[in-house]
Amino acid sequence: MAEGTHYDKNLGDYLNSNSEHQILLNNNLADCMPKKDVIWESDLRPCPYQTLDDPRKIGAGADGIVCRISEGLVAKMPLRESDSEFNSEFELGSLDDLTWEYSVTRILEEEGVNVASPKGIFKIKFRGGERPAYVMDHLDGDLIKDLSYSDLNRNVMASFKPQIRKAKDLGFKIVDRGLHNAIWNPETKKVSLIDFARWELTRSAYKNGLFERIEEVEVKI
Repeated sequence: MAEGTHYDKNLGDYLNSNSEHQILLNNNLADCMPKKDVIWESDLRPCPYQTLDDPRKIGAGADGIVCRISEGLVAKMPLRESDSEFNSEFELGSLDDLTWEYSVTRILEEEGVNVASPKGIFKIKFRGGERPAYVMDHLDGDLIKDLSYSDLNRNVMASFKPQIRKAKDLGFKIVDRGLHNAIWNPETKKVSLIDFARWELTRSAYKNGLFERIEEVEVKI
């Protein structure tokens, strides 16, 4: 695991912030999880993988900006009010969002779901300053939503559906699912899922031991 990754909010707090999961808390299922000290943005170390001092933006979502920081890596940063990309339809991101997404991605990768391999949470150089960022491999290919009708063939959907099914079977509730959050690589003929910041846990996640596995990732980071 890459050093410099931190988690500043325990899973019990995460569940408590989602009313859908109150039944879990009422059953004291979250009480068994260890509590961790809060780690601040200032504790993050500079990204050792960044080679571009002026990262190139390649995308922006509802709560983050994605930039290319080297030939083979990208970084996702929380959206801030000072960013030109920000508007009333977007949400401000946080270090907490990044660490949650990092943990989810680690579990998905371990279970054989096609994702961008995560490297860690670091400070990166961005727009004359520094930002906390979730660093991961760059994925070659195109968003499925951008494919032409002729390109959207049987192979694409045949690769996409099993990835979604694996994630659901693990115990994830897939929020913001769609063809805009999946990348098709025509050379490998594989679909990779992206953007897990809003994913949630279902009751089956506890039965599957997913809570404990996510905690194991977070305790190490």
